[in-house]
Amino acid sequence: MRFLKKHFGKGTPPERVEMEEERLGPCVFEREAGEDVLRLISPSLSFGRHEGTEVEIEVPGEQTGEALRCLAGVHDRQETYLRKFYEGILSFCEEWEETDSEGNPVTMELVERNSSLFRVRVKESWTGNLTVSLNGMIFDDRQKDLLGCHSVVMEIDGETGEVEYDLEG
Repeated sequence: MRFLKKHFGKGTPPERVEMEEERLGPCVFEREAGEDVLRLISPSLSFGRHEGTEVEIEVPGEQTGEALRCLAGVHDRQETYLRKFYEGILSFCEEWEETDSEGNPVTMELVERNSSLFRVRVKESWTGNLTVSLNGMIFDDRQKDLLGCHSVVMEIDGETGEVEYDLEG
């Protein structure tokens, strides 16, 4: 028992990282010891009706300023990107022949009403470009998961603004 207490006891508190971005203002992040991921703790950024969305930056230290600028750019154009996110979700639902709780094909109205955006993450792609990914889920009107409980990922290229979609999970 002593080993467990010692090993799993209170560890190093998260490091606080403060940065400022012209459009977002002062931002406070936390980073757990031994991790490269910065998690935004203040201010809380909403994307459309989606509040409480986890925001993460996972890039090498020298790229954090550029990553924050990419995040701000996506946040500035959130209506455009949320529309594309919803279109991607609808496309997957059509491909999977998903239906609402009444057995009708999923519509854009259902997607807009019942999707959730749970994470926005800035990271470096395999090509070296920064990307901003939006991760979310879709439910029917009875809160049943659609798309086999997969989350939808829309990746936005930070340089070109081009988007790609994938399913995760």
